[in-house]
Amino acid sequence: MSKSKAFKRLVGTTMAKDAGNSKGLSHLYILIWIFTMLTTMLEYWAVIKKKVIYQKMALLDTSMQRVYFSGNRRK
Repeated sequence: MSKSKAFKRLVGTTMAKDAGNSKGLSHLYILIWIFTMLTTMLEYWAVIKKKVIYQKMALLDTSMQRVYFSGNRRK
């Protein structure tokens, strides 16, 4: 019981010290967390977009080849 009380007191004092000394630090941690979340979401989105773009490019490439080869055949 005394150990848990001491631990709680220690945690409480450290938390109070953190809150008193560096309020900017907690905000920094939150900002870093948000930034990491956004970057991961952007990475996933970029991967999905890249797949779609590659598919579109492949379609474009095949159509261009068709036009190019059909043009060559006419000559």
